[in-house]
Amino acid sequence: MFTLGPRSRRVRPVGVAALLAVAAGTGLFARNAQAATSPASSSPVSSAVSPATVTVADGVMAYTAADGQTNKLTIKRVSKTDTTLTFGVDDVVKITAGTGCTHPTATDPTYVTCTVPVPDPDHGGDQGNVELGDGDDTVKISGDDVNVYGGAGDDTINGASVAVGDDGDDTISHTTNANGNAGNDTITDSYAAWAGDGDDIVIGDDVANEIYGGPGDDSLDGAGNDDSIYGEEGHDTIKGGPGNDYLFGGPDQDDIDGGPGDNVIDQDGSVPEGF
Repeated sequence: MFTLGPRSRRVRPVGVAALLAVAAGTGLFARNAQAATSPASSSPVSSAVSPATVTVADGVMAYTAADGQTNKLTIKRVSKTDTTLTFGVDDVVKITAGTGCTHPTATDPTYVTCTVPVPDPDHGGDQGNVELGDGDDTVKISGDDVNVYGGAGDDTINGASVAVGDDGDDTISHTTNANGNAGNDTITDSYAAWAGDGDDIVIGDDVANEIYGGPGDDSLDGAGNDDSIYGEEGHDTIKGGPGNDYLFGGPDQDDIDGGPGDNVIDQDGSVPEGF
């Protein structure tokens, strides 16, 4: 069944405001392997004019791509002690190792390890930030304590605490928070997602997702659990899936299907103030 009317509860505090803040640069500037040794790679080394750089500052690892690069980056945690985490950073381009980082194998300039302090459990915090350029980049993060800013280009980002696609038709999956920005983006399995401008596809997962379509004719699917979905501008297709969902269309004509559960549906609903 469903009920027409205003929303009766607030969405979680992770939402549009937080994602747009990251997109503007706030707070934006990993795992399960046996040893911090250079992995085998069959990919050729890119001949970019300048190498990428990675360094540790204020307890956070920062990876920055050089202009004109196309990155194929993997970051994973390779070791952990009570006080430190060591990440393996692997790309197809040369990487300059800065403070807190090193090349474990002198013959492999594309692989670096970086050590950061374990964050205070009472405060948490991310341990890494990645800033890419205008290439069609691929990034895989094994875990959720690294933020990724894709930059321009059609980027593929898998796994991150916050993933920001920027311009281009981006594919983002398995993140805590995702912001597609401009372009026709596809976002899947993200706890909170802001699709941005463009005709986007967003599919949630089996937790209570928070999804914002933004301008454009979007396809938004909460999948399972009790989801909150906002179509916003554009002729959107919205599906709640199983669960007690809150579904809001926006100013244009939308196709809304609540699915099984006790749903709240508002064809003309808008994002609450503050989100």
